[in-house]
Amino acid sequence: MKRKRGLGESYMGRQLDKRTKTYIPTERMQKVFGNRCDCKASHHRCRQIADVRREEIHKETWSLSWEQKRVFVKTAVESLAVKQSKTSQESRRKASLVYYLKDQGD
Repeated sequence: MKRKRGLGESYMGRQLDKRTKTYIPTERMQKVFGNRCDCKASHHRCRQIADVRREEIHKETWSLSWEQKRVFVKTAVESLAVKQSKTSQESRRKASLVYYLKDQGD
């Protein structure tokens, strides 16, 4: 199960039934390559990467080991200082996380 989950393949998982407090076998579907998002935010860089390259990145990412996936995510996420607080109360949040796919040239 863990190997299939790590590779993005379908596998049998389990889900807790809150009423009976027992685990029920549940089929988890494989990870599929989705459509391009329609976001207007330019910081995601969605429109800069061709669909063919996005599919390659998807396949490459799911073929990585767990540790390599962690490194991949760390390189795709950038921590920025919070620009503006929307409430007068003090917040514990110190940073905003911005993410985007990195292509070969980035």
